[in-house]
Amino acid sequence: MTRSTVIALLALALALPWGGASATTIYKWTDSDGVVHYSDQPAPGSHKVDVGSPQTVPAQKMPKNLQTGGNGAPGQQGASKAAGYQSLSLSHPSPKQTIRNNQGRLRVVYRLQPHLRARRGDRVQVLLDGKLAKTTADGSATLDNIDRGTHTVRVQVVDSSGKPLIRSASHTFYMKRAFIHRNNGMMMNRAPSMPTQPHGP
Repeated sequence: MTRSTVIALLALALALPWGGASATTIYKWTDSDGVVHYSDQPAPGSHKVDVGSPQTVPAQKMPKNLQTGGNGAPGQQGASKAAGYQSLSLSHPSPKQTIRNNQGRLRVVYRLQPHLRARRGDRVQVLLDGKLAKTTADGSATLDNIDRGTHTVRVQVVDSSGKPLIRSASHTFYMKRAFIHRNNGMMMNRAPSMPTQPHGP
């Protein structure tokens, strides 16, 4: 097959619809002037030309460690699902909640799905202002003697080596304690006074 014939066949193949190119029959004939013609329609004196099947390359599957989540990038959620946990959230305190307690006590309640896998060594850590304050496994924890003012709290699940598996969002809260007064040079917490009953005449 000459070079000009190959070029003509390629041009004709490109002109055909892509989806049906592999199933189309090509016809060749030479007219009375000696001009060679190619077409997908038969003509008097034409014969079929075998152009072969187009080569195809199978799609390559992306490795699982490179697959991304719904946000377009691998993230913490994907890592947590690989560890077996779907979600971790704080139920108490709520964001920007004011806590009024003279002992500076805060009850932290969290929700973990699915339940903590304590048998394999996983545990829940409570972080107050970014520092470890308590370790728990029963769905809640109580922190005492928190100073007055603005604080942040969050929880995280860690494995037996201390590696974080999933974290909750950080909640800001405000601790309000009874005002402090001095008594014999010592700082003391003063509980709110009870209202007095009016005296009779």
